Amino acid sequence: MLQKKIVSQFEDLKISLSGLAKLSDINLERKLPVFLSYDNPVSVADKVPELLMPRFKKDPKKFLNALIDKFALYNIWFLNM
Repeated sequence: MLQKKIVSQFEDLKISLSGLAKLSDINLERKLPVFLSYDNPVSVADKVPELLMPRFKKDPKKFLNALIDKFALYNIWFLNM
């Protein structure tokens, strides 16, 4: 029962975000390539960090900010639920 509630909340949030995106001219197109199960796993494992990981920063807070900024470039959002 709890799983259904979580899925329902996620679907409601997705609908709300889609509506907000339309009202605010935010483009929600997928920017990351699509990887499939028959793709070479080594190739995928090399490609994903290359796309998503920022340059390393010694300060963990600065690194987290850089990581979130890099994810935002690919329309990956962080939600605090």
